[in-house]
Amino acid sequence: MQTLDVVPAVIYSKSFPGLKYLFVNKKFHEVVDSNIENFMGLTDDIVFLPEVAKTLSKNDREIAKKKEVQHFEERVPHPDGTFHDYDTYKFPMLDENGDVYAVTGISLDITERKKTESVLRTSMKLASLGEMAGGIAHEINNPLAIIDGTVKKMTRTLEQENSIDKVFFQKMTKKISEMTSRMSKIINGLLVLGREGALDQHVDTDSAWLFETVLELVCANVTYKGIEIKKQFPSKSPLVKANVVQMSQVLLNVLENACYEAKKAESNWVEVRVIETSTTVLFEVVNVCSDCQGRIVEFFRPFFTTKPLGEGTGLGLSISKGIVENHSGTISAKFLDEKTICFTVEIPKSSEMS
Repeated sequence: MQTLDVVPAVIYSKSFPGLKYLFVNKKFHEVVDSNIENFMGLTDDIVFLPEVAKTLSKNDREIAKKKEVQHFEERVPHPDGTFHDYDTYKFPMLDENGDVYAVTGISLDITERKKTESVLRTSMKLASLGEMAGGIAHEINNPLAIIDGTVKKMTRTLEQENSIDKVFFQKMTKKISEMTSRMSKIINGLLVLGREGALDQHVDTDSAWLFETVLELVCANVTYKGIEIKKQFPSKSPLVKANVVQMSQVLLNVLENACYEAKKAESNWVEVRVIETSTTVLFEVVNVCSDCQGRIVEFFRPFFTTKPLGEGTGLGLSISKGIVENHSGTISAKFLDEKTICFTVEIPKSSEMS
C-alpha cells in the first residue's frame, strides 16, 4: 500500500454493487476533499457534487456490466473549487465465480496537458487562417466587385429607360443572389473555425456537411486555384458525434496539406470521400505526393513538415492526431501507388444512427 501512496496518480477501489470506497491512496486525499479524513464506506454522492457523483457512478456501473477495462475522461472538483480533468482507466475485480465484487480506478490529472493542447490547437488554427487570409480576401473581393458592377448597371438602366425589362432585372438579381450565397458560405466556414471550440460538446453532425464547410474555405483560397476537388459522398450522409470546430480544424489541415502537395507535384486534383461502415465514418483525402515515399511514419511526429522553412510548423498532423483520438477515432496515411497517398480520418458513427 505504501507504494501506491507515492504514485502521482489517484488510485481507489469501490465495492460493488454498493460502490462504497474500500481503498484510496494518498493522492486521492490530496486532490479530493481535505476535510474528510476517512473515505472508507463513503459513496460518491457524499464525497462529490451531485452531477459529478452521478457521472462517476455511471462509469463504475458500466465497468461492472461489461467486465472489462475501460478508459474515461472525468472532471472532478479540487478542494480549491477548481475543476480538473482526469485521464481514467477503470477495471473490474472478479471473485472465483467471475462476479464483480469491486471496481478499481487509476486517474491521472491531465488539466495542464489539455491547456497546452488547447494553446497548440489555437496556434495551428490561427496559422491556417493566416495562410488563407490573402486568398480568401481575394475570393470575397471578386463577388463584391461583381455585385457592385451589377447594381450600378441596374441603376443606369433605371435612369435611362422608361420601361423595366423584367428578364434583365431577374438575371441581374440572380447574379447578386449567387454572389452573396458564395460569400455567405465562405464566411460561415470562417465563423466555424474561428470559434474556440474547446468547451463545445460532441454533437450529432452530418459528415458530408462537415467536409463541405471546410471545402468552401479551401476552394476560396486563391493559392489552390486550378486544383479540381473530386467528391465521393454517399446519397444519404451518415451522422458522426463530433466537436464541429475541432473536426473542421482536422479536415482543413489534411485538405490544405493535400492541395499543397498536389500543387507541388504539378497535379491538378484532390479527391475527398465520405465512406460509411457499420460502426464508423471514414473521411478520406487522396492526392499525389511528389516526395513523401518512405517518410510516412514521420507524418504524425511533432515538428515534422515537408514544407520549406517558414511555411509549416510541423504541428498540424500531430495536433490533429490528438483531436481525432479524443473522438475515439484514428488518423492514418497509406500509399495507394508509388505517388498517390490517402489520408483517412475514422471516427464512430453517431449512436442515433444505430
